[in-house]
Amino acid sequence: MISRRKTIALLATLALALATINQATTAIATDNATVIIIGPQPTSQLDSFLRTMLQLVIVVLALTLLASLLLITSKTFTIQLI
Repeated sequence: MISRRKTIALLATLALALATINQATTAIATDNATVIIIGPQPTSQLDSFLRTMLQLVIVVLALTLLASLLLITSKTFTIQLI
C-alpha cells in the first residue's frame, strides 16, 4: 500500500502537470521580428470543453489534496476539548 506522503506528493505533482498543460503558451514572431505575440494561439489553444474539464480536474485534485492534509493533520494531532 502506498504511504500518505507519497500519495500527497503524487497528487501535487499531477496537479502541477495539469496546470502547466492548461496554461501552456507559445510565442510567434513575424518575418521582420518587430512584433512578438506571446500567449495561446488559435492553433494551439485547447477547446473550451477540454479547458473546462482540465480546470475541473485541477479543482478536484486541489480539494483532494486539502482533504488529505486535513486527514493527516487530524490523525497526527489530537486536541482535547474542555
